[in-house]
Amino acid sequence: GLSFNNLCLKIKFSSISKVLRATVKGQRESNSRLQLLQDQTNKDNWILNAINHIDEQLRGDYSDKKIAEISLNAITNMVNALGGTVYIFDEDYQEYQLCHKIGIASAQQIKKSFKEDDGILGEITNKHTVVKIKDIDHSHLLLETSLSDKIATEIYIIPFTYENHCVGLMEVCCPIGNEKDEQLRFNFLDKVKDNIAIILKVAQTHGKLADLYEELQQQTEELEAQQEELRTTNEELVHKTHLLEASEEELRVQQEELI
Repeated sequence: GLSFNNLCLKIKFSSISKVLRATVKGQRESNSRLQLLQDQTNKDNWILNAINHIDEQLRGDYSDKKIAEISLNAITNMVNALGGTVYIFDEDYQEYQLCHKIGIASAQQIKKSFKEDDGILGEITNKHTVVKIKDIDHSHLLLETSLSDKIATEIYIIPFTYENHCVGLMEVCCPIGNEKDEQLRFNFLDKVKDNIAIILKVAQTHGKLADLYEELQQQTEELEAQQEELRTTNEELVHKTHLLEASEEELRVQQEELI
């Protein structure tokens, strides 16, 4: 009877143990899912706050070049970049022109301009997505400090696309980090690029309207000057006509006196 009771107790303990182990495992899995969810929420909040911070800095009546400069300064600060460049599309020359650079040695030769489909940068203007390049051999862009002229970096090339046209392009070099940091950085750049593209396009449109208005004002002033000149000419013509009529009248009187 005793051995049977012991067997029953062992079975009970075994069942309870299985239930407890399953409960603990379930709790751990639940905690793990909650932690993942919390991590993702924190990352999303960081991206939103970073985008809002940049949007605040871009509020104002700025030119496209000033917007590009502010954006590069803000983004390099946000992603702890070591250096960067930003180009703006010039419609007159149909090319992307260097607008601002950070952290690049003055002796370093970098592109002053490039056209669509011209090299890596030109190709990316048509991709409309952020491109990441591991700069393993330092051949893409050289960054220097007083201690080293070889800094291992990864390069992010960010096209600012509005309605399938790239209005500007940014390139930032960041120290190579862990996979999570790199993914967060990539996601942030992928989201912020659309906001900056819209702000750049609006500024460029305002710039065009301002140029058109200035041209219209100049044409109006020239037209007014021509009208004033014409009025003066007409007045002189009327005056000369009166003088001629007076001379003719005087001549007629003299002819009558001679008769």
